[in-house]
Amino acid sequence: MAAVGRRAVVCAWILGVGGLWGCSRNDVTAFPDSYVGVGVELSVKDGKATIIRVIEGGPAHAAGLQAGAVLLQVAGENIQQQPLPELVNLLRGPPQSTVKVRVEERGKSYDVTLVRKSLVKTGGSARYTAEQADGSPR
Repeated sequence: MAAVGRRAVVCAWILGVGGLWGCSRNDVTAFPDSYVGVGVELSVKDGKATIIRVIEGGPAHAAGLQAGAVLLQVAGENIQQQPLPELVNLLRGPPQSTVKVRVEERGKSYDVTLVRKSLVKTGGSARYTAEQADGSPR
């Protein structure tokens, strides 16, 4: 796993158990209590951004994306070799804004447009759920 990816995973675990040891301010903001995005957790390995988890009820889940899919482009931008924090920033944005992603699954690539949605951290961990229309966790 790339150094950035390892660090993000370690900081996710550290934040999940309530500490900040070894995490920079940027790492901390990578795991806020809530954010607006597409509802995926990514891993970057060998320059490929792979979905490792799709948040149930989130935009990616609604579009049928699955763990194991590789993101090739975000908003028309080739994302190969980009660090994880930059990819996260491309996928986040204002509520109800859209972002087009090109995905590769099972040897086929396709485009999907996702509508960003508010996601909230659950149970004091770095796990998220999609918010319902009334703002409560799903």
